[in-house]
Amino acid sequence: MLSGLGKGIMMRLAAYAVFVVGFVLLFRAFENSSVLVGIAGGIAVLAAMWLMVGFRSPPWMSRGKSGTGDTEIDSPDNSRGGRTP
Repeated sequence: MLSGLGKGIMMRLAAYAVFVVGFVLLFRAFENSSVLVGIAGGIAVLAAMWLMVGFRSPPWMSRGKSGTGDTEIDSPDNSRGGRTP
């Protein structure tokens, strides 16, 4: 359990480091008017955000599915007390 926790913390710190590097590259690109450095910084920021979201969700959670299979709960008829077919 502790090894998984340590791995998760290290991965998040790595994602934050990529995030900081991306913003530094963006700052340098605006400062020196360098397009390629700006593109690299933008890609680094987007990659860091993707990594942060990926590391934040636990692996045992299913993506995109609620797991209950009951879709009638969120229907407008049920929220107003109406009939469902």
